[in-house]
Amino acid sequence: MKKTFDELYKEFFNKKQVAKKRKVKPKPIEDEKDMYIDMLSDSEYISKYINSLGDPNKVEFYNEGDVFYEKRIWHTELGDVVKIIISDEPFFQVSPIPEKTLEENLAIAVENEDYEKAAVLRDLIKKDKKNKK
Repeated sequence: MKKTFDELYKEFFNKKQVAKKRKVKPKPIEDEKDMYIDMLSDSEYISKYINSLGDPNKVEFYNEGDVFYEKRIWHTELGDVVKIIISDEPFFQVSPIPEKTLEENLAIAVENEDYEKAAVLRDLIKKDKKNKK
């Protein structure tokens, strides 16, 4: 048996009123923050997520004194994902040695106005010269 418009109307709005009475309170913001903090603290989750992004769109190197930074940036539909790696050793020693000499890479970095990379390369050249003495 088909219901009339009036019956459907009453049924719909009665359910809506019942739903309003049983309204579930939203989770407090603190619980949601804790959930995200737990998720972001899980290094296994982060590693899987970063690996799923593939190669970064941009990698930057810079240093402040004896602290060296590698900043990896992935551009996604939801915004940029940034991973910063901090070390007390220049990253060029950790990475495979490039085919070009440090001096050649320094010249390229200066030409491209990538002064952060140029500063790291300059420091590496100074360190190599000091170690050779």
